[in-house]
Amino acid sequence: MEFRIIGPIGVRMNGAPVRLNSIKVRGLLGILLWRSGQRVSVKTLMEGLWGESDADPSKVLHPNISRLRRIVRAFEPPLTVDRDVNAYRLPADPNTVDYHRFLHLTMQARQALQKGDRKHAIALYNTALPLWQGELLADLQTPWAERLRAQVDQKDRLAAFYGLFQTVLELGDYEVAEHGLKSVVGEYETDETLARLWMQTIAETRGPDYAINHFRAFAKHLWDELGERPRQDLVDLYQELSKRKAPVAQPTTPADDWPAPHQLPRPIAMFTGRDQQLANLDELIANTTAPPVIAISGPPGVGKTTFAIHWASGQLHNFPDGDLFVDLAGHGPTDRLTATEVLAKFLISVGFSAEHLPAEESRRTQLLRRALEGRRLLVVLDNALDSAHIRPILPGLGSNPVLITGRQELRSLALGAEVYSVRLPELARDESVRLLDRRISGARDQIRQNAIYDLAALCGDLPLGLQIAAERIAAAPSVPIRELVDELRERRELLLDEGMHEDSDTDTLRVVFGWSIAALPTEIGRFFTRLGLFPGTRFSTPATAALAGLPVAEAERILLRLHGASLLERQDKSRFRVHDLIHLFARESVATEPVDVQTAAVRRLLDWYLASLLNALRHVDPPGPEIPEVLDPATTPLVFDDHDTALNWCIAEHQNMLNISDLAAEYRFWEHAWRTVSEFIEVLNRTTDPHLQVPIQERALKAAIRDGNRRGIADLLNNLGTTLLQLAKYDDAAKKFDEAREINHDIGAVDAESICIMNSGTTAMRRGQYADALRRFRVAIQLFERLDFTAGRAHVNQRIGDTYRLMGRLDEAANHYGIALKMREALVSPRSLGESWTAVGSLTLARGDPELAIRQLHNGLSLHRHTRDELGLARTLQCLAEAHYLVHEYEQASTCANESAEHYRRIADQRGESLSHDLQAQADYQLGNNESAKDLWALAVTTLRRLDDPAADKVAQHMNAAHLVEQALPDQRAKNSGKTKGAETTLRGTTRGHRVAFRAQPD
Repeated sequence: MEFRIIGPIGVRMNGAPVRLNSIKVRGLLGILLWRSGQRVSVKTLMEGLWGESDADPSKVLHPNISRLRRIVRAFEPPLTVDRDVNAYRLPADPNTVDYHRFLHLTMQARQALQKGDRKHAIALYNTALPLWQGELLADLQTPWAERLRAQVDQKDRLAAFYGLFQTVLELGDYEVAEHGLKSVVGEYETDETLARLWMQTIAETRGPDYAINHFRAFAKHLWDELGERPRQDLVDLYQELSKRKAPVAQPTTPADDWPAPHQLPRPIAMFTGRDQQLANLDELIANTTAPPVIAISGPPGVGKTTFAIHWASGQLHNFPDGDLFVDLAGHGPTDRLTATEVLAKFLISVGFSAEHLPAEESRRTQLLRRALEGRRLLVVLDNALDSAHIRPILPGLGSNPVLITGRQELRSLALGAEVYSVRLPELARDESVRLLDRRISGARDQIRQNAIYDLAALCGDLPLGLQIAAERIAAAPSVPIRELVDELRERRELLLDEGMHEDSDTDTLRVVFGWSIAALPTEIGRFFTRLGLFPGTRFSTPATAALAGLPVAEAERILLRLHGASLLERQDKSRFRVHDLIHLFARESVATEPVDVQTAAVRRLLDWYLASLLNALRHVDPPGPEIPEVLDPATTPLVFDDHDTALNWCIAEHQNMLNISDLAAEYRFWEHAWRTVSEFIEVLNRTTDPHLQVPIQERALKAAIRDGNRRGIADLLNNLGTTLLQLAKYDDAAKKFDEAREINHDIGAVDAESICIMNSGTTAMRRGQYADALRRFRVAIQLFERLDFTAGRAHVNQRIGDTYRLMGRLDEAANHYGIALKMREALVSPRSLGESWTAVGSLTLARGDPELAIRQLHNGLSLHRHTRDELGLARTLQCLAEAHYLVHEYEQASTCANESAEHYRRIADQRGESLSHDLQAQADYQLGNNESAKDLWALAVTTLRRLDDPAADKVAQHMNAAHLVEQALPDQRAKNSGKTKGAETTLRGTTRGHRVAFRAQPD
């Protein structure tokens, strides 16, 4: 929960705002949060909400208390509004309330000052003050609220400003103080403490004259507004500055004659892409009233400098007085430039003599600002390290637009200054291909274009990587591009070390990435390197915390720091992405760490993923698996509250989970390797193409064999058999089931043996060996009954129903489907229950009651959507399409068939997709969408014939029948020529009547 009472009163729960429509309820909540757990009298609440009112609290206050109680009970965690004699209290955690967080931070800042830690105090003040976004309890306009705001503003906010700027001045950071104080002094025009701090500041940055003039203006304003004289300390400061005032020899240059500098490097002629970002900057420079400060950030190698120079070059016509450019060397082999050095460079550029420049940074700042006054230049500060690197330079640039590039996001660039941030991503794939095309000469055949597309993918669309790869190919014109691309795919590390030609000074990606890491604090650089052990480029905060062996909060702090340094991309609140090539760099870097350190980190990660998966499966597929002994008891995995949260996590971590299994095998943690896949099979079966599942399960089986776990081997054999069965590889499936059954029989795993027998029966059923199938099902059901295994009995009854239906014994099929349905309803097994409802609806459709079938199928559909079962959704929607067609609901039929085809496509079931296309074509034809229908039929026939599927002939008959009807239409139209529009409508209806005969769906 997050509560806001500074500004409009508001609440955010799980990141989303909570609607509080009543202003009185909002005000009541705000006042209670202001006291946060302490008693607030009824009198105070009445004054705060209604002012000086004689209203009866029982009639106006108590109903709002009741409304607030209902609202806070729904919070996570829930809260209560407690009655305490003639008062109320809301026991909210102060850390969740912005005002109390502000108080806590400023208290810590004062404590830091007492210990002499000024820098830490400044950081705390800079964290606290941005929380003040408006007036306290801004929704309340009563006299009580106005008095409270005045007290709090003086006691809390102004005190924080005093503490911050006094500390900044003690450290001598006058430019920082000037930027921060500027807006604050304008807000508090008669505050004498701020006036004193401002005078002290501008005396250093602008000279004593400015401070003296400010005192005179302030004293007059104070007298005009309040009828008061300035405090004695202000008068003393004024007199001291007057004594310091003396003519200061300044280096001079003719005010109107200094040459316009043109320092911007030449733009790259082959610049490609970035159209949207360029347009955004154009709009920004055109529409901002004040000259903007634009900070361009992005990962190393993304082309920030190239982008900035290209855009700036197109803007020079707007800057008649020239442009200034400097490489600050924030990242690189040379020492970075200081503000004093940069100011000197710029002063010399506008005509000052180097030997006459003042040594002090503040004097140089003052001199440059005066020189640029009234001029219109564009300033580019390239390759900045961070905000501290930039902050002292800005005051000297006056009111000119500034373009900054750097890998670090400049969030704290200046107190009170508005900085526009532009984060530059990798190029879009088509932009990458276009860039490579322009750099690599040669014929533009399709083979070459495919190779270039693959090369762009290998480079991850990173401009520097693309440039290096292009130069590698250009340097070997006699070698086919495909061969060079294949070499880079096999040895991707070449992209890190490859330079341009021998006479080039271009740095390699490894060097460029290394500069970014070298700029980080040691512990953050080490954390980044450990990310190379993570088997993927997308990861969550808790997962990286496990990998590094850190608390989640500490891992989050470091990840945000890496994000700020543009080494990571933040995807949502707790998930991040690292570029492929940067991850490759980290992976190679971590290889230099001791093997035991790597192994320990990998083990923590494996334990965390497997334990989190087991917790998720308790909701996804209850009751869920047991905790294996292989897991470290100290592991702190994720815990899930419900089915949806658990399943969403499983789907989000789908690829990582498979990569984790491979990582476990790489480090010889064999049980983690096979068990991760074995437990994850429930999610794989719902979401993954069975063709892709086979190699995954085969690798896991090899790990189980290496581990010597016979139960694990049997489970994986059974799972692999189930996948092969889905792919209609009946002989291979039967073999796996028999091998699994034998192992389970040997180790006495009767429950698993029974499942293998049932699966063997399913194989026989798919082969059309119905008697053999029923015999195996009866053996399995007897074993399940002996074990009191209800889920097994339900599954066998479902398969017996399938067998009887295929045999045409529909009544017996309905009986067994009904038994399975009741058992699954009692077990509360959503996925299995969805299967039963789909089977019941399909059978009802076959028995000639499409309207009842539609209701039953919708039961199955909602369950399949809930469990994300792609195959269940595809089959159910296909049946629904047929049912809607039979009751002449052709639009619904077309929609269901189209969605069914999409789900079949996701699991690569081309036969199912083609049959859904046939149904959609029939429905579209009935709707008069003839061209769409013909295209779908042609696609379905072509696919089925390629698969050598007998259903192709029946689909072709549907297409041919439609063609015959189309041929008959001209004769009918000729007979009806000259008839009314109504008669033409009747003709179309008659034609549709003929089309209904096409429906029969191939088996």
